[in-house]
Amino acid sequence: MNINITSPKNLVTEIRLGTSSPRLSGSVDISQFSSLTYFSGFANNITSFKGFEDCLNLSFLGLADNKLSGNILTLFPNYFKNSVISFFNINSNRVSGPLSLSLSAMSNLQEFRVAFNPLSGTMPHISSNNRLKVFEVNNCNFSGNIPSLSSLSALNTFTVDTNPLIRGTIPSLNDCMQLASFNVSNCFQLSGTIPDLSKNTLLNTFRCFNCSLSGNIPSLNALTVLRDFRCFSNSLSGSIPSLSANTDLRIFLCSSNLLSGFNGGSISNTVSDFQANNNRLTQANVNAILASLVAANRTTGGVLNLGGSGNAAPTGQGLTDKATLISRGWTVTTN
Repeated sequence: MNINITSPKNLVTEIRLGTSSPRLSGSVDISQFSSLTYFSGFANNITSFKGFEDCLNLSFLGLADNKLSGNILTLFPNYFKNSVISFFNINSNRVSGPLSLSLSAMSNLQEFRVAFNPLSGTMPHISSNNRLKVFEVNNCNFSGNIPSLSSLSALNTFTVDTNPLIRGTIPSLNDCMQLASFNVSNCFQLSGTIPDLSKNTLLNTFRCFNCSLSGNIPSLNALTVLRDFRCFSNSLSGSIPSLSANTDLRIFLCSSNLLSGFNGGSISNTVSDFQANNNRLTQANVNAILASLVAANRTTGGVLNLGGSGNAAPTGQGLTDKATLISRGWTVTTN
């Protein structure tokens, strides 16, 4: 692919390829654009990218949804030594090979997205990247432990789900006070407990399903903007925490654990999907959840599943509350 620009190439600072039908294809060489700071080539059919070694000021590289393939360190030699990089996005290509390196040299890094690539090796160390806002490496093939997230005070999105070789534990999130979305789901070897979330007051999405976690679900009282909490298919025990403070909650999925109680309190009428099937909930707890959802007075329906192996069946007022929810358009499953 030739980039034809009539003005002197050494004066060009931004290139945005846009999209077309058919998509642009072939190899891109930016070596003549020595002043380039921004390159965007999203959603094309680019097969290789060359010449960025000559663009010492390149801080934004967006090549998601193309046809890049091959070893990442061959495709981008010396790129990870570039201290001015703030945005790196190659999601949804076929970039492969080990990525066992530190990103600490990229001191201005704000977004690092390499998801949906067959990358391997241990996950990059990022604890010194205190400007990092987005770390997205899901659906790869990384191994080893999740790196420390200490000092990442700007971190907003952390997504490493569907890396089945990741092991170890979820690190402390106490320093990540800007965190809004956290996802480590489908990391089957990830063990330990769900960490304290009381400092993460901006958290709206937390997903850790299909792991090997144990211990209790921590208090969610500080998470007043939480919308989506999914911890199903683990070995969590204790009680479903109080959800009274979570007035914006939409989805709460904790099925297929060892949960035996419910700490009570109200459930917001914003909740439309509540699933706690296949646990060890007692009759009183099942009745209490039904009562809380009736009291929420949501009239547009939803999904409630309290059935499955281990849970008790509702009785008395619980059966009446189940019927009330069904009359309001809910799909309700109990034993």
